[in-house]
Amino acid sequence: MSFFRQWLDRQKEFLDFAKTLIECSILLALLQIAATKFHSGLIWVLWLLLYLALFGYLTAYFRFLGMLFAERMGDRGSPRRTLLRMVGLAALLFNMALPWLITPILEQMINAGLGS
Repeated sequence: MSFFRQWLDRQKEFLDFAKTLIECSILLALLQIAATKFHSGLIWVLWLLLYLALFGYLTAYFRFLGMLFAERMGDRGSPRRTLLRMVGLAALLFNMALPWLITPILEQMINAGLGS
C-alpha cells in the first residue's frame, strides 16, 4: 500500500471519528434539553448512558492514538510522550464538555423555532 493511500485512510478514519463525536454531542445536548423541559428521569438515564458510552469511545480512541505514536517514537517515558498524553487528556476533557457548550446554543435555536 502506498504512503498516500495510507494517509488517506487515516484521514477518513479521523473524519469518521469527528463526525461521530459531533453527532453524539448534539444528541447529548438535545437529551439534556428534553430532560430539563419534561423533568423526566428516564431521559436523564438515557443521557447518562450515552455520556458514559461517549466517554468510553473517546478513551479507547485516544489510547489507540497513544499506542500508535508510542510505536512510532519508540521511546517510553520520553518528554514528548508525556506531552502527548497531556494533550490527549486535554482533548478528552474538552470533548466531554462539548455537550454542555452546545446545549445553550441548541436551546436558543429550539426556542426561536417554536416561537417562545
